Amino acid sequence: MSLQEGTTLTIITIMVGVTTAIMTTVTVYYRKKQYDVANRQVQLTALMEVFHMLNNDTHRKARQILYKHHRSRLDGEKTNEEEIREQIAMVRSDFEMIGTFVRNNLLSSEVFLDAYWDTTISSWNALDENIMAERKLRRNNRYMANFEHLASMAREYKEKHAPDESIQPF
Repeated sequence: MSLQEGTTLTIITIMVGVTTAIMTTVTVYYRKKQYDVANRQVQLTALMEVFHMLNNDTHRKARQILYKHHRSRLDGEKTNEEEIREQIAMVRSDFEMIGTFVRNNLLSSEVFLDAYWDTTISSWNALDENIMAERKLRRNNRYMANFEHLASMAREYKEKHAPDESIQPF
């Protein structure tokens, strides 16, 4: 093989390598774009489901009953959690699920908290003692941990975006 043929072969090899690298880069770029679009679709779907659930009459009424119970307790009235056991369970599980979605990046915390930061804080404040008692009873310190994390994020959101807003129980 002559020097000219060897040089030509080297140039062809380099061109094939560069072309392969460019094609790989383009493929990775477009795959990432596809992933980002799919991820946004998943987050939008989760957000719509969460908004639908929280705006459902049954779930809204459960929160209202919980808030009234909490207000009565703060006012020194004797209350009985057994009377609103179903509502407590519903609100706890709603926010635990939402917290799980947020913690695992299946739901945008920024978008959710923009709409529900105050509801999240109010719900946590109303259920904080109940959840702590359940943790002791169950001997499970992680019980409702995603709800607790979501409430913490909601408090941070409030401090950043609405520091002068009050969160008073109804």
